Amino acid sequence: MLARRRTSSRGSVTAEVALALPGVIIAAYLMMLGLVVVGQQVRCHSAASAVARAVARFESPAAVDRLAQQALPAGAQWETSSSDELVTVNVTWKLPATSLGRWFPAVRTQAVAPVEH
Repeated sequence: MLARRRTSSRGSVTAEVALALPGVIIAAYLMMLGLVVVGQQVRCHSAASAVARAVARFESPAAVDRLAQQALPAGAQWETSSSDELVTVNVTWKLPATSLGRWFPAVRTQAVAPVEH
């Protein structure tokens, strides 16, 4: 009777792994995409701060554009606005539309720097 139990459960571990493996792979993929989004959030904020400081120092538009192209991730969009006292830079970046990436929110960040007189 003990032998029947052993033979009847044969292959159950393989079946359980086969059922669980796709879920584990999808969860790992989503975690990696999440890490990419968080990393790009940090990169966008750092770049926005650098661009805001450059605009606040009245650097040339070409130098500011070059700085933004070097610091921002590919596909990021940025815009500046300024008043008498502050320069504001808004950056938006969207994860490229991969199979699951299109459901992640866009990264949006803002940096403010005081105008140097």
